[in-house]
Amino acid sequence: MPTNPALYPIAYSDLCPTTQTQEVDRVALLESRLLTLKAQLQIETRKSGRSSAELQNQTLQVTREVFPATTVGKHFIAGGTDWSTGTVNGQIDKLTHVSDSVSPIDFALTTARIRHAGISSFSNGYWCGGENDLAFTKITSVESIDFVTEKRRAVAVVLPATQAYARGVSSSSKGYVCGSFLHTNTPTMAIVPGVIRAMTFSSETFATLAANLGNVSGGCMEVSSDTAGYLAGGWAGVTTVSKLTYSSETVSTLAAVLSYKRLAGSGNASQRRGYYCTGANTDVLTSTPTTIDALTFATDAIATLSATMARGDADVTGASSLRNGYQFNSDIPASTQVLNYATEQVTAIGSILSRGGRYAVPVGRP
Repeated sequence: MPTNPALYPIAYSDLCPTTQTQEVDRVALLESRLLTLKAQLQIETRKSGRSSAELQNQTLQVTREVFPATTVGKHFIAGGTDWSTGTVNGQIDKLTHVSDSVSPIDFALTTARIRHAGISSFSNGYWCGGENDLAFTKITSVESIDFVTEKRRAVAVVLPATQAYARGVSSSSKGYVCGSFLHTNTPTMAIVPGVIRAMTFSSETFATLAANLGNVSGGCMEVSSDTAGYLAGGWAGVTTVSKLTYSSETVSTLAAVLSYKRLAGSGNASQRRGYYCTGANTDVLTSTPTTIDALTFATDAIATLSATMARGDADVTGASSLRNGYQFNSDIPASTQVLNYATEQVTAIGSILSRGGRYAVPVGRP
């Protein structure tokens, strides 16, 4: 029977995945979106003062948040360190969004690394640069994974220069490796201007942008909307948020600021808001507040949520599904906290990374 285009956009017209597991995941996701549509219809009915019967033949606007144009439904978290042992890891764990489960895959990074950046197209993920030991040895190599086959991809591209303590944000056509930091005995002199290097996914080539992040530096936190990446804080000890507009590849500084000088916390994003979660306070590095700053993409305004993380931490990583933001805490001890986007409440789940999560980096798409 023909599908109703109001309920089944083109992006969902092909529900013929390659494996039974994928089919179950996509059907569950589709059912969830239909329930959301039903809830939206009920809300619109109440707002209008009309009955459901009066509205049954009218078209309900379907937003991208309900039916995204392209979905991946998983993240791959790679690298990091078991801080207590001093070991830098190359393990790769898969987060499956529909089940909130984490499991190791059957291969690891060729080069174990920490303080690297992750960027993602709709087909592939890339882990870029970072350091391959705890002696601050920086590397320029890039490793890639195919999201469909979940296998390693051979890539020739490398970063134009070393970049560590960087964060990555991605548009539909490019990935941006943002910020850097040089470890020395005097950290206040080691701050590098917020360099931005852009990879074009179609050609897998890098170019350094003319724009930079201003006083947002290495160790910053990142969230991304469809149209812009927002980089905030870092080793420079600022509350500044720099906005990288993807269409123009220009950077502007928001009027809104973070609630404190955040360093190396996790970033999560729904379709509506970005969330800066925990992180060290550069005024007192031993302090890791549990607060969450929420950035509303439509207005570029920031507000601190009443909800908090169950645990404060730094050198942590975040990944986002359509429903939740995940924070994978470091290895003292390891834990996973989940921010539900609908309720903006935080809970802990039992799924954790297979190795130490400090400086581990995700690639993937909701």
